[in-house]
Amino acid sequence: MAYDPQRDRPRHRPGPREASAVDSILDTGAAPPQPAPEPDGVAAAGAPPEPAGAWSDRLLYSAGISTLLSAGAALVALWWLWRRLRR
Repeated sequence: MAYDPQRDRPRHRPGPREASAVDSILDTGAAPPQPAPEPDGVAAAGAPPEPAGAWSDRLLYSAGISTLLSAGAALVALWWLWRRLRR
């Protein structure tokens, strides 16, 4: 038997005139989502869109900074161990 953490939590039951959650998700009458409008200047400049899945500059900067900080901490730890073992 599987553990159900929401066993005692009351669930919303749709009434006879309400659509269930699955019906509302699978409803084919809804219009497909429209893409967000481009900010001014981007479409006019003819800049190619970023490829899907490309890392953002912010992520690359944060990864570089965390790498430098980790390397610095490792160097300090090695220096401290070297001094301690040298005594």
